[in-house]
Amino acid sequence: MVIVFFALLACSDKGSDSNGTEGDADTDTDSDTDADSDTDTDTDTDTDTDTDTGLPPELWDADTVVVDASFAYDESTGELVVISDGKTTYDPLVYFTLLNFADVSKSSVPTQYCFVLWDVAGVPTPAAEFKSFWTSIDLVGLPMTFDDGTDGNCEGMSTIFGDARGSKESLEDFVDSQDFAFGIHSIDDVDSLIISDWRSFWSSAGYDKLYGSWRSVEPSIAAGAFSSSITKWAPGDADVMVAYEVDSTKWTLSVDSSGDLVPLDLSAATTIPTGFYSSIAMYYYGTGF
Repeated sequence: MVIVFFALLACSDKGSDSNGTEGDADTDTDSDTDADSDTDTDTDTDTDTDTDTGLPPELWDADTVVVDASFAYDESTGELVVISDGKTTYDPLVYFTLLNFADVSKSSVPTQYCFVLWDVAGVPTPAAEFKSFWTSIDLVGLPMTFDDGTDGNCEGMSTIFGDARGSKESLEDFVDSQDFAFGIHSIDDVDSLIISDWRSFWSSAGYDKLYGSWRSVEPSIAAGAFSSSITKWAPGDADVMVAYEVDSTKWTLSVDSSGDLVPLDLSAATTIPTGFYSSIAMYYYGTGF
């Protein structure tokens, strides 16, 4: 996933200035389409920041974020729960890719990025700015892990959207200070200009070949959005959330006679129903492009 994401991000120039907004400290925050077709966290096995050389990590500025999430939801309890496909167990996660846009889009071997993963199991604490959403997750204080991927450098992340990390501030405290949150709501509540952009991008990115046409999948998709303390476009719609049916007696994914996942019809939903939700990132947000 990391190689595919970086390769396609470097080629992507399809902007959406109509969604650009201004963040604090005079930072121009824009959104852009994201061509990552893999919704897997792909966190490898190495969560070490590799400081074995004894040298301090190279410092870099995180000016762009890609937002993803994957979880099963139990409407009877309001919990985000673990689910299985019969072979693999999937924990409920929200995961951000924080990166330096210039490095990732131009370098042949990018190093200025970090994967941040939150364990969101249980009943989430809602975030106030997501009042009209089906559900939301305040990520502050939740267990988080960091992943350098292949060549990344989490410990070297010195700013996020221009907000500087304290000299003695832990990475966990620094990320928590951004007040990140995630929410999911009906696709019908997304601005029509964003939907038009996403519909065009769906085809150009090749998602129609992977998932079917936008028209065919639209009944089974919701929208995922995120917010942070230093942005003024909160919440910002970032993802398509594809919904699938589950067997809630066993918490396994439902499959049809061909072994394919069964889409969950959300067309009449007014609250989030029991199901499995997996993101496809459509926008990346930041100040670096």
